[in-house]
Amino acid sequence: MEIYSRFKDFKQIGKGRFGIIHYVRWIDGFIREWERYGKSEVALKKFDNFMAIHLKTQDEVASIQFYGIMQDPETLSYIMVLKYASDGNFQEYLKINFNNINWFQKLDNLYRLSLKLMNIHLLDIVHQDLHPGNILSSILNLC
Repeated sequence: MEIYSRFKDFKQIGKGRFGIIHYVRWIDGFIREWERYGKSEVALKKFDNFMAIHLKTQDEVASIQFYGIMQDPETLSYIMVLKYASDGNFQEYLKINFNNINWFQKLDNLYRLSLKLMNIHLLDIVHQDLHPGNILSSILNLC
């Protein structure tokens, strides 16, 4: 079976130093406790060998919901299937809301982010590509 046959409506939503992220509709949906949840909006994050970090941090730092891993048979790149974060990233949030949030809210956002980074560092992991475009608004409870 073609690896992408269960995904429809591909739309590139991000590109960074470590890979490309696509928004897609997953026809079958994910399985939890032996029950399949139908059509889902997910993100496919394609890169070479950084999956272990995401898996290791899943529970400790409130990372985005992880559904599974597949491998592109042509490029051999790994692809993570993740929950689609419809609220966008911190960079877009700041572009729209910077003048509408007070300094207490701005400092609170920085505080929440620092707690998440502290948890990552306690796992002996260094992010290496931290910028507002890599921080999901939903992780900081902004939306």
